[in-house]
Amino acid sequence: MRILVVTSQPPYPPHQGAAARNLNIIRHLAATHEVSLLTLVPTGHDWTDHGPLSALCASVTAVPIPPHSALKRVAGIFSSTLPDLALRHRSRAVQDAFLRLHKKNAPLIEPKLANLEKIWGAVGTNVDAVFVCGTDFGTQTSAFCSVATLRELYAPYYKAVNDWIHAHTPWKTFKHSCGSVERFYESFIEAGFDIINPVQCSAAGMDPEMLKRKYGSRLVFWGGGVDTQRVLPFGSAAEVREQVLQRCEIFAPGGGFVFNTIHNVLPEVPPENIVAMFEAVREFNGA
Repeated sequence: MRILVVTSQPPYPPHQGAAARNLNIIRHLAATHEVSLLTLVPTGHDWTDHGPLSALCASVTAVPIPPHSALKRVAGIFSSTLPDLALRHRSRAVQDAFLRLHKKNAPLIEPKLANLEKIWGAVGTNVDAVFVCGTDFGTQTSAFCSVATLRELYAPYYKAVNDWIHAHTPWKTFKHSCGSVERFYESFIEAGFDIINPVQCSAAGMDPEMLKRKYGSRLVFWGGGVDTQRVLPFGSAAEVREQVLQRCEIFAPGGGFVFNTIHNVLPEVPPENIVAMFEAVREFNGA
């Protein structure tokens, strides 16, 4: 397998924790995979000592990032919806480096489609839906990339996989992405995804009524049933029941809804809240 490792600083020399961790990750991956490294370095920093990376990696690409003063970083935090890490590393040079590596690795889709054919031959109609990708594109308040970036770097490959599945199998295709990702829904639909998960209604721009109205006829919502950040772990059983019934009333009409918690049920969740969740679903279904 070809793996692209992206680091926000050179992994060598391992002069502090993050660099040492990244170097060890690369060393472990390189034992069985072809690793390419894209690392960001401060402008003016002459990084020539790659140490063991030259032998471990098929390619090592260092990209300068523009300097950012503390004042500029603080201003960016309050004036932009992008995370601080994205603002600091945003540059044309970084974008161009990604595009070069993207084009280099584009032919890798063919082995993936061949694998799908083998999986279909082995599994057949024993399954109804397949989990295609779990890459998270959203944060609590924003996204990790622009819609244009997703369309250029991800969507063509998603579409190739989904098109093959829809042409050769009855399977439905499942896309997971946490966070504020409504901005990507049209792209997911165009790429051929049938199911979206986990429908994080607690993130910015993820109002459940709006999602159902705009996408309910084109996407199956697998999730969104109850908030696992606040309501399920910290609310009362009555509050859990209220939200579950409300979400079912929003998402269920017309079909296209598989009830599920927004994300994993954590160990701290009171058992009575889990019971209240299941009982509320049964109540909605008239059981």
